[in-house]
Amino acid sequence: MILTRLASTRFLAAFLVSLVLVVGAGCSAGSSSAPDAGFTVNMDTQPTPMQSGRVATVTLRVAQPGGAAVTGAKVSFTPEHTSMSMGSGGPVATQEREPGVYSAEYLPAMSGTYRVTVNVEASQGRTQRVIDANVR
Repeated sequence: MILTRLASTRFLAAFLVSLVLVVGAGCSAGSSSAPDAGFTVNMDTQPTPMQSGRVATVTLRVAQPGGAAVTGAKVSFTPEHTSMSMGSGGPVATQEREPGVYSAEYLPAMSGTYRVTVNVEASQGRTQRVIDANVR
């Protein structure tokens, strides 16, 4: 009886150690991120500056470090009002209008400063940039 209990305890301990190792390996495998591709991202708005309650066209120009246009990328931006803790309305997807030029319409609800997080996913790599924008 004592031997059976000892064997059960050892089995349980070995099982728990194995479980911790497997779960730990699974968590760390997905945590590494790809290095930044170093794309430059420039943002223009029409009207400039954007106006509260008026639809604006947000245009993003994306280029590789050497200056070549980044084409065929998935580009989105997430605007967040910096003085309000309401979160963002979620990412806004853009369309490529010409090589390396992506745009979408956005309706800012309030005036103030917005932190615009731009995400670029392209065959050449990924980049995330944060740009401040003022809304009247």
